[in-house]
Amino acid sequence: MNCNGYMEHISAFCERKLAPEKVREVEAHVAECPKCAEFHRVAFEITCREAVELYEYLENTLSPERRAVFERHFAICPDCKNYLETYKATVRLSRAALAPEPASELPSVSEEFVRSILKRRKPS
Repeated sequence: MNCNGYMEHISAFCERKLAPEKVREVEAHVAECPKCAEFHRVAFEITCREAVELYEYLENTLSPERRAVFERHFAICPDCKNYLETYKATVRLSRAALAPEPASELPSVSEEFVRSILKRRKPS
């Protein structure tokens, strides 16, 4: 397997969807190629399954170190990056849909109209 083959199979490898012989090929390439070995180390600091736990990431409640792990994963995983953007859009649209409507102003009435109502009111 070469570097291009490794990159083609890394997502399936991460999700454990590769046939055993392909897993062995990926692992053999990583053992031989320093560039892909470094990529592999960074890629597996966090899995795609862990990366979809976005609430703490978006709320900025992760430690700086943990946040950096997420950001490195998003930088190398286009599927998770797309998921993040979709998640952000969903949150934004949900907040907009649930936001209270601005108070509408009451229609203006003339002072003459108010006086006529007050005049007709029965004293209690």
